[in-house]
Amino acid sequence: MAKKVQVKKEEVGKNVSEATKRKKVTEFIALNKSRQEFVPLSGKYIETVNVEPLHLKNNSCQQIFRDILYHAGDKSVLSKEVTTFKSVPVSTPFFRLVRCLETQAKLCRLAGKIERWFEDTKGSGKDFQYRFTGQDSRMFLQNAMYIIDAVKEPTDSAKQTFSLHVFAYFLQLRQAVSIFCKVLNVNLQDLVNLQMYCSNFFRARCLFSSGVSPTV
Repeated sequence: MAKKVQVKKEEVGKNVSEATKRKKVTEFIALNKSRQEFVPLSGKYIETVNVEPLHLKNNSCQQIFRDILYHAGDKSVLSKEVTTFKSVPVSTPFFRLVRCLETQAKLCRLAGKIERWFEDTKGSGKDFQYRFTGQDSRMFLQNAMYIIDAVKEPTDSAKQTFSLHVFAYFLQLRQAVSIFCKVLNVNLQDLVNLQMYCSNFFRARCLFSSGVSPTV
């Protein structure tokens, strides 16, 4: 694309103002549905760049967990009098979720972040923000069913039960991660399975989440 832009600049010529020349060049770039005007500084080496699967895993786990957290918060129906985490009833899904993170999932840093977030926002207002590390993602994927089970209630409606099933189905990600993070011994069947797991995960996020992110 950069070579085409250079040819276009030469075609425009020198007998026009810089503003007109710039306008014609930018219109040409936009017409070609591109944003590239110059050759990348990385040059030919850009062809060897690979997507880092670690961040795909971390970001995906982060997004799934946030859905579970909001689900637990909505079901807990905390009153306005509950202003600190210590005053959250122990019988609520929100409390059980945090305790599960601390005891079973071994995600104490995440649990602490949720408690501070609740103290600051009372569970509303700004979105919960927490950047998953590789260790966080590994522990989340290993213990995801414990986490989902922690927010289950005997009185769940059909819709709420369905949401829990959706969270469990999102764990197609776990099978996909086990393949795309491999370094050795990847065979053709692995690639076939990877396509299936990723397709299932993508469709589930399309249908049953608030939207599809670049990570998904």
